[in-house]
Amino acid sequence: MKPHPTIFQAALDRLDVQAAQAVMVGDSLEEDVEGARALGMRAILVDRDDRYPEVEERLTELYALPAALGLIRP
Repeated sequence: MKPHPTIFQAALDRLDVQAAQAVMVGDSLEEDVEGARALGMRAILVDRDDRYPEVEERLTELYALPAALGLIRP
């Protein structure tokens, strides 16, 4: 179970992707972000209520995700 790294590793293994090539996007700082980062994945927090302004990679709305991933210009 999250945040244990084995759940993230299992997903990476199924996708045949290395941790450094993946991005976890989630709304739980502890379970999603910290769990993924512990494995070496990039992690983006979806912080709709603006509760964690200190988190470096976070979005207040999911619409900003393509720009955060560098898929489009902000």
